[in-house]
Order: sequence, then structure tokens, then C-alpha cells
Amino acid sequence: MMDAFGIGLSGMRAAETQVNAGAINIANMNTKGYVPVQAVQQSTSGGVKASLQKQALSPETQAALADVPGGAEDLASDVVSMKMAEAAYKASAKVVETANQMQDVLLEISSGTKSG
Repeated sequence: MMDAFGIGLSGMRAAETQVNAGAINIANMNTKGYVPVQAVQQSTSGGVKASLQKQALSPETQAALADVPGGAEDLASDVVSMKMAEAAYKASAKVVETANQMQDVLLEISSGTKSG
């Protein structure tokens, strides 16, 4: 049961990291030579872990974008990514909600307050 809570919460945190990446990128879209960040997710035994990493660009690409406002920033991709993160957050919240309901039912059964 506790695994379901941890998995759901880790999914919510990963979605939050994905939204943060989009927000950081959008906030810097007019910064010359800006290299966008992305949320990188890694599976763990208790769910998922996410971290922010700069997108990998070749030195040639970085040099070419040095004077370009927004650099390699792609607003449309960030908005889509943020919408996907919203859906992932809602799904993970549902996992936590369902785990909580299951725990409530188990507690009712074990205390004898719920009958078949």
C-alpha cells in the first residue's frame, strides 16, 4: 500500500519538474544563446525520479545560437510538454487517491466497522 503512495507522489514530483523545465525555458526565450533545459526521468524502485538537465547541443550549434534570442528554445514544444505534465500529474494524483481509498477500506475491515 505504501508503495502506491510513493509511486504516485514520485509521479507528481516528476510532473512538477517537467512543468518547471517548461517555465524556465519560456522565461528565458528572449535570452541570447539560451540553451533550454529538459526534465529527464529515471525509473527507481519506488517510482520515478526527475531532474533538470541542459539540452545537449554540439559546440557548433551553441556557437551559431550565441546571438540568437531564445537560442534553441521551442515555445510550442514547451507548451505541449507542460500539458503532458498536467495529465501525468492528474494520473499520479489519482493513484494516490485510490491508494488512500484502499487503505481506508482495509482499516474499516480490520476494525470490524465494514461488513461484506
